[in-house]
Amino acid sequence: MPVPEVLRLYGRTDVLTAVGDQQPPTSTPAWNAATRHRNVTRTITLHYTHGWVAGNWQAPATDWYGATFNIDLDGTLFQCEEMIVRTNHVGGAPDFSGQYSFVNLTSIGVELARFGKIQQGPALYSVNGYPGIDFQTVTTFPDECNYSTHPGSKTGGTRRYKLGKINGGTVLQSTSASRSYYYIKVATFDDERNDNRATYPLDVLFTEEQYQTLVKWAKCMCEMNRIPKAFLLHPATGVEQPWIDVQDLIELNTPAVLQNKERVRSFQGIIGHNNIQADRSDPGASMDFYRLKRGVSDEWWYPVNLDDTTRALNYLETARSADYIAMTAYNVASRRVDYFTECEGTGGGYFPVGLNRLWHGGIHLPSGENARPVYAMANGRIVAARVVNGLVQGVEPRYSRCFVLVRHEVHVREDANREGEIDYGADSTETVYSLYMHLRPEVIARSDAGAAVVDYAAHPDWLNHYFIDHPTDQAPDNGDIFYPDQTVLLSDLVGHSGTYITGMDATGPVYGPTVHVEVFTTADVSRFADSPWVDAANRMEDTTEDLVCDLPALDDWLQGRGYPPITQVDVRTAVSDLRQVAVRFRSEWSLQTREQLTQTIVVGQPAVEVALTQALTNEQWEASIRPLCFHTDMQGVATEAVIGPFLGDSHVWHLHPLVFMQWMNERVARHEQILRSQDKTRGQVTSTIAVENGYVVRFVNPVPSVAPPQGYAEVRWNDNLYEVTVDRLCDLTALAAAPQQTTRFRMRLLDALEMINDRQHGVTVLLSHVAVEVNALSARAGRHLAGNAVDVRPGNGTTVAAWYEFIQTVRRVVTYLNNREGVGSVEMEMLQDADGATRPQVDATANSREWLTRLLAATAATDAQLTAVTPGFATLQAELGQMRLHLHAP
Repeated sequence: MPVPEVLRLYGRTDVLTAVGDQQPPTSTPAWNAATRHRNVTRTITLHYTHGWVAGNWQAPATDWYGATFNIDLDGTLFQCEEMIVRTNHVGGAPDFSGQYSFVNLTSIGVELARFGKIQQGPALYSVNGYPGIDFQTVTTFPDECNYSTHPGSKTGGTRRYKLGKINGGTVLQSTSASRSYYYIKVATFDDERNDNRATYPLDVLFTEEQYQTLVKWAKCMCEMNRIPKAFLLHPATGVEQPWIDVQDLIELNTPAVLQNKERVRSFQGIIGHNNIQADRSDPGASMDFYRLKRGVSDEWWYPVNLDDTTRALNYLETARSADYIAMTAYNVASRRVDYFTECEGTGGGYFPVGLNRLWHGGIHLPSGENARPVYAMANGRIVAARVVNGLVQGVEPRYSRCFVLVRHEVHVREDANREGEIDYGADSTETVYSLYMHLRPEVIARSDAGAAVVDYAAHPDWLNHYFIDHPTDQAPDNGDIFYPDQTVLLSDLVGHSGTYITGMDATGPVYGPTVHVEVFTTADVSRFADSPWVDAANRMEDTTEDLVCDLPALDDWLQGRGYPPITQVDVRTAVSDLRQVAVRFRSEWSLQTREQLTQTIVVGQPAVEVALTQALTNEQWEASIRPLCFHTDMQGVATEAVIGPFLGDSHVWHLHPLVFMQWMNERVARHEQILRSQDKTRGQVTSTIAVENGYVVRFVNPVPSVAPPQGYAEVRWNDNLYEVTVDRLCDLTALAAAPQQTTRFRMRLLDALEMINDRQHGVTVLLSHVAVEVNALSARAGRHLAGNAVDVRPGNGTTVAAWYEFIQTVRRVVTYLNNREGVGSVEMEMLQDADGATRPQVDATANSREWLTRLLAATAATDAQLTAVTPGFATLQAELGQMRLHLHAP
């Protein structure tokens, strides 16, 4: 397992020793026993030290309280104990003590050095719980906090962090005369991230250096230990809510406290100390969980929003705190068609060939009338950039030649030993680039001393951080290419769309706001597991040094699909079919001479070939095209250590950015689903059900020939408590006849039944999977037979009041599951029982649809609309007892 980038590691050196997949022992050994290993790791628990610096917490003996890792203010990672040893870093009382005191057995902890809650007094700011540790506001302060001489600081290097890299907050200085070098930043958190906001609205901010290390470390720990990159779900909505306090977590579904505790026990992912211990607030309101979520992810997101909205990425932007807390993922598959439509419209810039029959390695996303924010499609490093146009032949060009080039290390192969999982080994990594071209130029201000002015309102964070590290570098101002080597996270702002050609009219090119987005690699794309490019028919190589699209293989490909040959085809009609194709050709950004375009160039529609010298003069080449060819300008200046293999190889594989994104996200979703479905809490033999591919496929315990009075005992999976019994799921007579061959029921429906059954109204199951044959009167028999549906009623009767309460619960459960599993994972509709005459089968009717409409619209069980009699539904009330709710999964 490779370390993601570089971790400054002190202390022990076995940070990459994974625990593995062992199950816990049947009985927990005594804490001081020699066998005090953490046999399974399924969560990461975040803490903060509530102190000055990372303490010297090397374990002196077996009975040791503390986390395995510490991250100091300067980002240095300290390992204080062997990875496999369980440390006593979480208490959990009173809510998660006793039988629920499981965290130390299954979690690896990390402490981040900082003070936490802080209170503003009449004159000073006081640290909660530490009398005498006070701070004061200051108007002038150094660029960095240098705490190298602080008592207790680790040896082995300087200890400092850049104050300016913490975007926002108020700077405070220690009032201690002996510690006046110590500075912190604080900010107000008065939203649901802070349960102590009435008394302690202020929280100390983590440093940029700490976030840089935390993201790398957390990603590494998840991949090593096969932990899902996930956070706790809100028990009512199913939306990730990592700041949720343990008291809220266990009380929201009262009286189902036990079930919520079981859900926490079964959770795998990243949690905070506050999630499991009522008297703790760490990692605190200031933990930027959205940044952490994006930073550990392998997903790719859309580079722009297709409207003029901006993403709420700043955790300190008070006006948009609700949007930030939602932690939106900008990768919704259903929006892909909108992005394809946008980049395949009439504006040109098609993939992989333009209207002029020249290779074009990316897509254009027009911006309408306004410049739009452009975001990084994935985690990576900005390795080259131009942020100011600079003059071309003494004048400002009509178009923007500013760009950002991001290098990504992508795991492109599947695990040979675990089907469907991503291989996170070193040999699985390939370098992939994303390019954002024609960005809006930045306006850079300089101080009298010549230092670049850091301005978070005007510039992306990565550029401000470069200014902080290189304040006097003039390359950004001059329109030169520079090499930031700055980390950028998924969806971080890289710039804004600038100006380029968005169409043609009678007078020539039309310029407007747009961005060119590209994904390319020098790696062998045929080894990108389960991708469209594994198929040789979807790979084409042009080894020539020009950009003309005259590849015979592409010509054959087009004509084989009914298109005219390259010389005649209207590219716009073929671009949708060309999405899956990977083409290796000389990058258009690496041209050195005009003749490398081609000897002839295609103009107009219908296409006409003319000599290059007639269509493009050397002056036009020098003014319009050559200034965009940044690859040539990097030669002899940049190093491959920063840029990567693209610096030495101008012939690269060009992939459609949206198709590459789709391929990556489908792999990530499959991998994460496999991890979430694994049972790392107890062995499968303790469960009374067996699960395959998300379905209950059999009951492990013997099935009695006669249904027991109370049904089966509870069944457990992933330590969730299911009180929905066997006789409510299956035809017991059929089960008795063939108990190991008759069950098929989707697990998420079992989740739904269990959560609905938590409520006082309970649930009555009318029809689920019937083993031998499904109720012939069901119009949806196929869904039931496949194990993808269940028909239910409230368990305490069929009155209006019972149905109202029942529907409210089911709606919350469906919302929860759809947020957890994805939109459309569970759907519901109201059906009406068959009566043998007018309704020969169970089906949807006008009355059943009307009942569902009324029940969903009602705000109380006493709403008049629930009992209203209208001419169109004269028998509605009399038929309420015949209604059933049909829950189904696709």
